[in-house]
Amino acid sequence: MSSLDVNDLLRQRYGASAPVLSDPAIVSSPTLQLLLQHRSVRAFTGDDISDELITATIAAAQSAASSSNNPS
Repeated sequence: MSSLDVNDLLRQRYGASAPVLSDPAIVSSPTLQLLLQHRSVRAFTGDDISDELITATIAAAQSAASSSNNPS
């Protein structure tokens, strides 16, 4: 975990327009620290993807919960 507090992480991400938080519980929140430190790094190989894997991935995605919580 970073030694930076939530205000530091907000400044890193948003610069001068970052909100300044004052509640000590929020400023030191490990959960918010983790969320603000998250970065996605994507690297693609160029390998072919089988039709079977595409079908399985789509079926899994269609089985995920929806925002309206409609059953499949």
